[in-house]
Amino acid sequence: MNVSESFFRERSINNKCEIESAEDLWKWLTESRYCGLAGWRLDSGQNLFFRGQASIGFGLTSSLYRQCRSFRREKRVKEEDLGRAESAIISEMRRQGIGRRMTDGQLLMVLQHHGIPTRLLDVCGSPFESLFFATNELHRRDGCLFLIYPHGDREGNTLKLWGNEALPWVDSFGGGGPVPQWTSAVYLAPHKSLDPRMHAQNGQFLVGGLSRVYSGQKMRLLGVSPDQSGGESRVPVELVPDVSSLNLNFLKIQTREPNFRWGGTAWVLVVKAEWKEDLMEKLQCHDPEISPDTMYPPLGEVSRLARFVVDRELVSNEKN
Repeated sequence: MNVSESFFRERSINNKCEIESAEDLWKWLTESRYCGLAGWRLDSGQNLFFRGQASIGFGLTSSLYRQCRSFRREKRVKEEDLGRAESAIISEMRRQGIGRRMTDGQLLMVLQHHGIPTRLLDVCGSPFESLFFATNELHRRDGCLFLIYPHGDREGNTLKLWGNEALPWVDSFGGGGPVPQWTSAVYLAPHKSLDPRMHAQNGQFLVGGLSRVYSGQKMRLLGVSPDQSGGESRVPVELVPDVSSLNLNFLKIQTREPNFRWGGTAWVLVVKAEWKEDLMEKLQCHDPEISPDTMYPPLGEVSRLARFVVDRELVSNEKN
């Protein structure tokens, strides 16, 4: 069991929410019981967002972080690494002719949904699309469902990436750039695209500085401590962004207000392997349009079919 899996299992709110079966989880989601997780107002798609992952062993990390981490191997990835990699990707994509009349932020949002690594983290505005991603694959592995409330900074929690030519966090790697407290903030980055994947997945993005340890923050492991005394230990500093590349406070108990020392508040639900098939069936009954084809529309594969449909329709009209 890796550190991410250990951390997420220990932070799971399944027991607190009395979720012991697929039926329990389904009722909890359909009845919007997640709105009562905190002492402040939570509204799905407004300030609360969802992300499903097929394996609980996967960190809550951006694709750009994962690639940088893979390259660096044992070395810690820094914010500067992400910044340089991001700039190189944007420059090369524009050199290839991608992104004309788009801001750098808009370009990143398009690239993210076409398999190119970015620092953006895909989330959904409702739990059901996210549940699809937690249950559609790896049926022998436990998955998980994350619920995330971004704090942003004290001035707001949203970045409008379509409104600025330059990325608002450029030159902020030391924390003193255009976005206040960038290195500890987590923002919603809403999209304004016509990308059918984004709309089908009820998708948005979260973005923020690379997670690291700050004063007043602890990522605790509740199992055996390093000295084998059985007490509490912490996630090693170098592994903190492997658990979550965003600066998130994972809660198990209700608090009156968010802890703004963190960039966001998060909760995690374990989706057990033996629940996945049942939950997929429930999803299909609840919304038959949630399927692999609709969540990943095969536009590039159906152009010939579309032309055939046009010809067929014209032939039919001539006969009538």
